[in-house]
Amino acid sequence: MTKQSLQSPKPLPFTLTDGTKVLLRPVRPEDRARLENGVAALSYESRYFRFFTSVARLSDQRLRLLSEVDQQNHVAWIALDASDPKHPGLGVGRFIRSSEDPKVAEAAFAVIDAYQRRGLGTILLAVLYVMAEARGVQVLRAIILSENTIVSNWWRNLGAADSWVSGEYRLDLSVCYNAALLPRTRSGENLGHAIEAVQALVRGQEANVSRERRNNMQLVLTDEEKTEVLELVREEFEEIQTELHHTKNPGYRDTLKRRHVVLEGLLKRLQTDTGG
Repeated sequence: MTKQSLQSPKPLPFTLTDGTKVLLRPVRPEDRARLENGVAALSYESRYFRFFTSVARLSDQRLRLLSEVDQQNHVAWIALDASDPKHPGLGVGRFIRSSEDPKVAEAAFAVIDAYQRRGLGTILLAVLYVMAEARGVQVLRAIILSENTIVSNWWRNLGAADSWVSGEYRLDLSVCYNAALLPRTRSGENLGHAIEAVQALVRGQEANVSRERRNNMQLVLTDEEKTEVLELVREEFEEIQTELHHTKNPGYRDTLKRRHVVLEGLLKRLQTDTGG
């Protein structure tokens, strides 16, 4: 998957462990009211664990910073209730790249209490994990309160290394493209499956966009441009072959196979046109 991908044009659909349907998409400026309502829906403890304070509402400046993000150095995704026409927010995951070390990004999550322990946190982390890998982030860092044992135990079960630095309790989770390298714990396996699901959904949307573009546009390429496109297609074709070899997720494998067939046909046509 290339770094130019993952700009998902449509929300990604997921089902929580209790059957609840949710939609995940990047945070937009118009989500400001959803974020404000979401904070109000958090319990005292959840607000304290997320913001290190029991503040009942966020300032206008803080809301603006949390809703107006560039999705490159500050990446934020929101989970919406798919069953409600107004799509209220159920949770948010975000990371902000370190100015001192751009390969490290600080991650944070908030899920309203009524939807905790249903797998939404894992799905949000999976999305951030995929986004981080695409942007060259190698470490997702969580800074938490020592009494937040649920999150600290969760991240440690994912293989995160913990440390005390300048009075902060840090958990550093390494980002690797191959989800199979995650620890073989229940948490690690759940995250691995969620990561593969995110990758499959994004690839499926990319394939649909490509088909729509081919149906609506007729491109005339120079020989040099055809050669460049050939190299890009060949690179993605080889990436998919590698993923097919490693993945154990049946649904993800089926998606990869369909994409493999499409790319194989395109690759043959380009090779014929370019003599490559």
